[in-house]
Amino acid sequence: MGGEIAGLFYSVRLKEPVPPSACIELAHQIAAALPLRVEGETYPSHPKGQCIVDMRSVNLADELAVTILLSPTDYRINLQFRELRHGHMNADTPTGIQAELASQTVALTQKRFPDAVITATHPHYSLLGP
Repeated sequence: MGGEIAGLFYSVRLKEPVPPSACIELAHQIAAALPLRVEGETYPSHPKGQCIVDMRSVNLADELAVTILLSPTDYRINLQFRELRHGHMNADTPTGIQAELASQTVALTQKRFPDAVITATHPHYSLLGP
């Protein structure tokens, strides 16, 4: 048993290696341009130089949670967007303003990494997890 995980997910395939700090730099660039704020940065304590940045929307009734995960050894950045409702216990696929913020974030990512190939992904969960 399983199903698709609620949210919008994108894989950013980089043409060249980038430093692990690139996800933090990207997050701050996004926060400067959009109503999103950086909530937490985890760098460089993850294995293989991975970097994780959590962001949240500013002034929206239902909060948009954005996670940027950089895996430099795979030349890949993953972008995850989830709409948090009901006291942050349930996550939904972003719609409306939240979906537009996700689209703008993807566009800024493409601008930051113009040679990258960005594709939507659809992760699933099972009894053993995602």
